[in-house]
Amino acid sequence: MGSFNAICALSGLPILPGDPVKLLFLTSSPYRNNNCCYNNDKMFVRTIPISGFYDDYGRIEYEKNHLTQLICDVFKQDIIYQPMGKNQYHEHALDSSFVFADLLNSALQGKLFVKDGYSLRSKSPKEVKKLDKRIPTGTRVQKILEKNNLPIAKNDKKLGFTAIPLKRGFVEVYFESSNYKLDKEEQLKTLIPLISKKYNTKIIYTVVSEQNTHPRLLVFPKDVSILNNFDSKMNEITSNESFKPFSRRALQVNSVLIREDVWNAYLNLNYGNYVLKPQELVDKFHNEVANKIKDELPENLSIKYTMSDLFRYCNIIPFQTMIDVHFKEAYKNENLTPEQKDEVLFLVGEVAYVEFIMNCINQMWNISAIGNQSPAWNVYEQLSNSFSNIIASEQKKEKQQEFEDLQHEDCII
Repeated sequence: MGSFNAICALSGLPILPGDPVKLLFLTSSPYRNNNCCYNNDKMFVRTIPISGFYDDYGRIEYEKNHLTQLICDVFKQDIIYQPMGKNQYHEHALDSSFVFADLLNSALQGKLFVKDGYSLRSKSPKEVKKLDKRIPTGTRVQKILEKNNLPIAKNDKKLGFTAIPLKRGFVEVYFESSNYKLDKEEQLKTLIPLISKKYNTKIIYTVVSEQNTHPRLLVFPKDVSILNNFDSKMNEITSNESFKPFSRRALQVNSVLIREDVWNAYLNLNYGNYVLKPQELVDKFHNEVANKIKDELPENLSIKYTMSDLFRYCNIIPFQTMIDVHFKEAYKNENLTPEQKDEVLFLVGEVAYVEFIMNCINQMWNISAIGNQSPAWNVYEQLSNSFSNIIASEQKKEKQQEFEDLQHEDCII
């Protein structure tokens, strides 16, 4: 795609190569609707901010440290692993060996998803049933491939076989290679004796043109009676018309960038004593909370204190993974120093304060557009001046109204 500027998720101002930025991961809210009231009604902050410098391609240069590792550790609790898609250049695989750079890459490719915490935590262990072993899944098929030391496709530099779940009980396997002399269909046929020990298999084709067909290996149960509406699902999959694969209870995660100077501008605003500043939050934890919960660490960091008291002004969405989870995971982590744990809490405080200011001006989290290569700073300047004039005019009207109201009250008295 080439180089491009980014757009600040808070101010809408351009972000140029080399600009200091803050990176946040935002999760799509499971409760989103058209009648929005709070800053996280559509998307909510999942992670603490990571500092870095914009690198000209939608990503950032950052330091790999305890903060990036903490974010990875929390993602491992609810991330949905993805096989490589059919576009080897823009749909890379995301597996259990991921690092922070993989998370950012998957988010930019639109392939970063996490499980909806409500659907997980609202069920008791007795209600969670394991899927019948006779039913193939993408993971189960991939394990067969790995067990036989077959190459698994990850990205355009590491090609091979990919197992993609289509519908419940249906998985397709396709083969990609940079060696165009390899016959894809013949490669898929080598899998049949391996997979057919547990599941049924069938070579199917996607017809692109008379001269171009894409072979796939369809995997499904040996006993098709365990699937509802098997015939209609099979007809839908094997037809040449495209269909939408099944959707899981999953929430998409995106990354956004914020100019560091804009982030600091929000933090430097003073709006009464309604919410704690980041350092005040750290001090409050040590003075009022830490001693009360020290016996519970590291296993059970009290929700009562961390949520109700410490984070009174964080808009916490029930059952979802947000900044509070990073705080609890940090304080449970015996490998982190006390200073590093305080740093995590300080960053949590930054997010809480920024969101408080956002709520004051009815600002919502959202995904920014990609910026062009030539920022129209003169347009931004003209708009800023116009906005300043509008604000000054409205403030003048407000003060005049307050004066008239006071005079009216004096007359009544």
